[in-house]
Amino acid sequence: MRFAAVILNFLVISLALFISQGHAQSNLDDKIKHIPDIRDQQTRALEEEIIVINLLNNLDLTREQLEFIIRQARGIEETHRRVYAEFSRYSSQMRAIENKIKQQVEAKRVYPDKELVDGCIQKIRQSNVLFFRLNNRIKDGIKSVEAQLKDFQLVALDKYIPCIIPIVTDSFIGGVDGAMYLAPIFTGARMIPAERYAAAKYGYIEAKIEELKDNMPTCKKLYPDDIARKEISSAIDLARRMDDLEFKLKLNNLAEELNRKIIMDEPELTRQERIQRYLLSRKSIPVLEKRLRQSR
Repeated sequence: MRFAAVILNFLVISLALFISQGHAQSNLDDKIKHIPDIRDQQTRALEEEIIVINLLNNLDLTREQLEFIIRQARGIEETHRRVYAEFSRYSSQMRAIENKIKQQVEAKRVYPDKELVDGCIQKIRQSNVLFFRLNNRIKDGIKSVEAQLKDFQLVALDKYIPCIIPIVTDSFIGGVDGAMYLAPIFTGARMIPAERYAAAKYGYIEAKIEELKDNMPTCKKLYPDDIARKEISSAIDLARRMDDLEFKLKLNNLAEELNRKIIMDEPELTRQERIQRYLLSRKSIPVLEKRLRQSR
């Protein structure tokens, strides 16, 4: 039984290694599962390119920095190519071994054949070495790029809000300034006469939800209608109970609180994750190379 447990541990490690990236994406998908994404691959690729361009506009990289980042990105891509080419040479063998182990497990064999166990362990170790090599190359690239950026560029990178609409303010770079785009929901609700409010409230909220869907910044996603409807209703009721001075003082807080309740949060990226995703990814290389040509 102890021997079988060792085998199971190795299989779990192997599975975790191969699905780790997929699991991260799954967590993101869970956050936005209510929002169908019907964009085609071309559209998504174009939006990703615009996001990188917006970031480069804010970083204001020198020619030397661009050349350095491109070298790092190309180096990572080459390591990625070599690792997967090497892995593909024995991945079919690995699947064959695991299928045989599966058959023996299904047959309730407590101890799979030693030859299969040894072969499985060997393939897992080989794959671990390969992917550790790739992971270390990515880490080295991220660290070296971070060291090349000036303080103001690191601040811009940290504050960057990934979005295809480039809006720059004192507080936000890349996206829309805070939650004040929700302010008209409150000001409009306060203009409805008291005698008409009960009858007009439902239609008003439905209209505002549709406006949000049509006009909301492209980097934001709205919660399902039933959730948004409930939260907007509570928020505008609270706003209508305030006097003019209190409303003026608290409008920003009202908008921020509503934003938190009806707008889905995107996962917060660390500085290192931003460097990897926006500066060192394979898709970013053409954008960086074009920016380098434009810098001449």
